[in-house]
Amino acid sequence: MTFKDQLAADLGAVFLPSKTGKPAEFDEAITIDGAYAVSCILDESEGQHSADGVTQWSATLYLAAEDLATPVVDQRLALTTATATRQAGVVGVDVTDGLLAIRLRWFDS
Repeated sequence: MTFKDQLAADLGAVFLPSKTGKPAEFDEAITIDGAYAVSCILDESEGQHSADGVTQWSATLYLAAEDLATPVVDQRLALTTATATRQAGVVGVDVTDGLLAIRLRWFDS
């Protein structure tokens, strides 16, 4: 098995749901634009910045590239997680070896 083969296997088995429908180790269900539920990883560790009562949040959403049409920069996505619904703007997109990484930004007051 090559490194790329192992990476593809780990992507489904460990980080994102496998084709068998079993939950993966680190994923969560997120509804995108009210109708599209995907299992993915939402990494909010990029943090927040506050000024004048407004908080800017930055995060990266990781999911299998086949699970969502690749968004474009400045597109708005409605994300619903188990704890919140937010309107986020796409500020960057990367697709590498079947993994779609969408960099997001949103504001709370």
